[in-house]
Amino acid sequence: MDNINSKTYFREMDFLRFVAAFFVVIYHFTLFYQERVNQYVKMFMHNLGIGVDLFFIISGFLIVYLLITEKEKTKTISLYKFYIRRILRIFPLYYLIVGISYLLFHKSNPEIQYSKYLLFMGNFWMINVDSWTVSTLNPLWSICIEEHFYLLIPVLLLLLPKKTFPYLFYFIILCSLFFRIYITKDVENNWMNIYCHTLSKCDLLAIGGLFAYYFQIKKFNYNIPIYLFYSTLFCLMLFMFFVESVDYTTWFYAGFRKYIFAIPMLVLFYAIIIQPNKYSFINKITNNKLINYLGKISFGLYIYHSLISEISLRILNRTSLKIILLNLILTIILSSLSFELFEKQILKLKLKFEV
Repeated sequence: MDNINSKTYFREMDFLRFVAAFFVVIYHFTLFYQERVNQYVKMFMHNLGIGVDLFFIISGFLIVYLLITEKEKTKTISLYKFYIRRILRIFPLYYLIVGISYLLFHKSNPEIQYSKYLLFMGNFWMINVDSWTVSTLNPLWSICIEEHFYLLIPVLLLLLPKKTFPYLFYFIILCSLFFRIYITKDVENNWMNIYCHTLSKCDLLAIGGLFAYYFQIKKFNYNIPIYLFYSTLFCLMLFMFFVESVDYTTWFYAGFRKYIFAIPMLVLFYAIIIQPNKYSFINKITNNKLINYLGKISFGLYIYHSLISEISLRILNRTSLKIILLNLILTIILSSLSFELFEKQILKLKLKFEV
């Protein structure tokens, strides 16, 4: 237990959460605007969906880090307290948007099976119908995947000895890789399966968990030179302008193309989290109070932005840069109000279930 890292709060995570949420929000807000720009800007806008992948990496890292910390300190993991904390963080906003979606769309879209969303199975329902659904429900597929991970990983980390943890995460990564390859080779109409299936996406959560294990237990602390940091950032931006992130036309693309974006994100993630004071520019950003606050309300940004977009489209029936900016401002305002008046009051209850 002497080698355990006692750090329990990563300020830099707020910055990364903001980046992930901002990417996804701008991606969805510009969907109807992308045809007006040149092909390279359009590709960049389309690839902003990788913000979801960054969310998965962040979630995998934080959850596994905290679970390992708890097991190291107490020799066990309180599943009851863990699940209560997750319920208090996820359920209120999640079920709120499901309820709003029902009120808005249950008459116009009677085919939607809201029971699947109530059970966090919405991603599987979308795969079954091979289609996206109404705008307010579309972002929830990723939350369903995270909930599946949260349901299983604490039990496995509780039951398995510490030395087997990395093998567990490697196994999950390989299963995800082989699942995508299998789906591409043997299943027709496979795009939704590869994009939204839990087995297809769980590798990123496992990679985040693997980072947490090596950072905390093995004290992995490789020094990333500043030139490597900025060259990695440049490569990621270059890929976003020129490489399609969700091309699943071959088994090789379906299996490995996501890592063209994931590997640079992992390098940047590691550099920002593990050695946050090394890069003065990043250090200034992660210490910015506005950025930190936007990171704290990032869950609301993710949950509410499609609702704002839907209302805006119904009222204005068009899109433009001014409308995109207006939607962004309204999303921030709504998310802030929700955080201060609603989420904060519920999150106070989490203190009773901390370990």
